Amino acid sequence: MELCYLTSNLSNKYASAPELYVRSAETQTDTKTPKAPQSNTSILVEDTSISHDTSTNTQYIPPFESGSDIFRSKPSRIGYLAQVYVLLIIQVGMSTLQWLVATYRMRVRMSGPERNFHVLVLFLIWLNLTLAFFGFRRLQMTSPINWIVFVCIFESLTLLVMCICTYDMELTWHFIVVSVVILLIYTLLGLWLPAFLTVNLWILVFLSISVLVTSTVALVTSLAMHLYVPLVICLMLFGPWTMYNAFHLHGDLRDSYWRCSYLRQAAKMFITFGCTVGGLVVVSHIAHESIEIKRCMSLVFCDKESLSLTYEAGN
Repeated sequence: MELCYLTSNLSNKYASAPELYVRSAETQTDTKTPKAPQSNTSILVEDTSISHDTSTNTQYIPPFESGSDIFRSKPSRIGYLAQVYVLLIIQVGMSTLQWLVATYRMRVRMSGPERNFHVLVLFLIWLNLTLAFFGFRRLQMTSPINWIVFVCIFESLTLLVMCICTYDMELTWHFIVVSVVILLIYTLLGLWLPAFLTVNLWILVFLSISVLVTSTVALVTSLAMHLYVPLVICLMLFGPWTMYNAFHLHGDLRDSYWRCSYLRQAAKMFITFGCTVGGLVVVSHIAHESIEIKRCMSLVFCDKESLSLTYEAGN
């Protein structure tokens, strides 16, 4: 009898325990979250457009938008490209004017050691400014300083190319015209990218095909070496470089990139143009002095003498 009485008491306790737990939970929720009238909350939500989360009992208020933020226009892609190309045209025009004046009007002449000293100083100035400008994003966005550094990069590269070509090489208008043509053609080629290729792979494929076709035509037509060597250098180095810059100029779609990178992209495009002009002058000089034979220096197509082996009878 005592065992039956104990088991019945234990069953009654276990049966009443969940009821007590549920009641305690209900009393806790009632004390923590006081009930609010539904009509007031619905009126507030409708009048002020404030979102209300019933699970966490929190209200989300939208940020205040001023009139200047509402009517402020985002940077457009056309405006960004226009800024880059206008700056590039100004740089190309001013550098061309300085080079032509130095070559045909002033006729600057310097000795070898003096030329080497100026080239070294200008190269170090241009290299440090370029690395600092491309490496630090804050320098590109700070208003007066970025324009000062941009102009210094432009002028130092212009003077560097001028000093390289003043000792025994002439920076004539032919090299400038060829460089402008390369800039235009390869910038237009950079506007199109096949869907099944990446940028780097497409540039390598186009480079291989263009060099193969050019070499075949040069061998068939007997093109002079002082013209063939600069042409191949343009197809292998300066043209793909310009094409790569054009791909990045037209391919990046980030709004934050447009706001602060127009100076950077214009500087990149002009650096390619300046290196193309200076490289063409140096390579043409090397081809004239070291590769080309004397009778073909003033010719465009020159037939090379065939090499024939002759054997003489021994004594």
